[in-house]
Amino acid sequence: MVFLILAIQPELCCAQRLRRLNLIECLEIAIEKNPQIKSAEERLVRSRLQIREAYSSIYPKLSSDFKYTHQDEPPSYLSSFPLPADFSFPEDNYSLTLSLQQPLFDQGKYRVLKPQAELGIEIARLGLESARQNIFLGVISAYLQTLKAEEMLIISRESRDRLLEHLRVTKRRFEVGQVAKNDVLRAEMELANAESDHIHAEKDISLAYESLQKILFVEDEKFSVIPVKYIQQGEMTMEEMIARAYQKRPDYIQAFKTKEVSRKGISLAKTDFFPTVSLFGEYEWSGDEFFPEDDVLVVGGSITLPIFEGGIRSVKLRRAHHDYTLSEYEEAEMKKQIRVEVIEAFLHLDDLLATLRAIDKQIEHAEENMRIVRLRYQEGEATNLDVLDANLLLVKARTDFVNINYDIIGARFAIDKAIGELSMERIRNSLGEED
Repeated sequence: MVFLILAIQPELCCAQRLRRLNLIECLEIAIEKNPQIKSAEERLVRSRLQIREAYSSIYPKLSSDFKYTHQDEPPSYLSSFPLPADFSFPEDNYSLTLSLQQPLFDQGKYRVLKPQAELGIEIARLGLESARQNIFLGVISAYLQTLKAEEMLIISRESRDRLLEHLRVTKRRFEVGQVAKNDVLRAEMELANAESDHIHAEKDISLAYESLQKILFVEDEKFSVIPVKYIQQGEMTMEEMIARAYQKRPDYIQAFKTKEVSRKGISLAKTDFFPTVSLFGEYEWSGDEFFPEDDVLVVGGSITLPIFEGGIRSVKLRRAHHDYTLSEYEEAEMKKQIRVEVIEAFLHLDDLLATLRAIDKQIEHAEENMRIVRLRYQEGEATNLDVLDANLLLVKARTDFVNINYDIIGARFAIDKAIGELSMERIRNSLGEED
């Protein structure tokens, strides 16, 4: 007995150390580590820099140019000219130029670039939200699949235990001549099949955890998951869901914003056909000393009018019109796709709920049938085949219930994703941990 305790003690310690994660914790890990979300966050940061680019078009531009040259001997061409007796060739020469330019009229580019940049920020933010919702649904699916695999392991273990007990009873009845040898062989065969199913169920759990670890990017960390139950939220009609999706779906709003960016792209392309007006100032000094006494200050204005640039402006304008038309088609296609997605999610959940109501009755009947048949078999009033069939019906009913139950939870969250409301707060309010 002492040896047995020592043998199982390490496993108990390992089980105690195994970290247990609930669904919210898994989602938080995914937000922190998943590269899809990180890349979307980087795109958001990059888009915010476009605002600074838009402001740069109206800011003054200051530039400088400093030159220093040194020449030991005068150029040879000076020898052909008569030079004064006191002429001295400067070996060192310094020059400095400071230029300042202030745009006054840039065909309204700033009034286009700034709203366009702001739309770019909003599009990037919507892209981040869309990425989060996609990851959320992926984590939820993997999490529920893991819970389902653990439930299947319990079902397979219970089936194996029932068949093992049935084999003991059958052997006992065979020894007293109440059943034939064939019944024993059939019971042994069914038990072997149950053992095989149990092994497959254990492998399915390992694969389910591997999939969950992969989407969380924690491949080196071992943990277990905590069962959950769905807390019923307020239901909407299908048409209400479709209307909500048009208002909330980040990818649809993103498509709409992209169309607005394309519209402003047309206005931006038109600005290339107008002149630009600016003020400029230039200060310059040069000589053979580092701080010469002679300097020049020039102030003026300029008007630049593009005349011919190889047709590039017309090409840009036509391309901007095509981009806008394409964005209109993409928005319309997105709208149709969202409608179909919401309808499919709604009907799928409705079908699962109807199936669950039927399976609830099947489990009650299968459990009662199993209990009665086992008692009758022990009393010699039922056959070996009756017991095996009853066990098969019970396993199927419980398996169907587990599948449907977790599929319903996944389908409810799929609807939240379809209407654009799959947020951390929504998930937290929709879930409760099971005892």
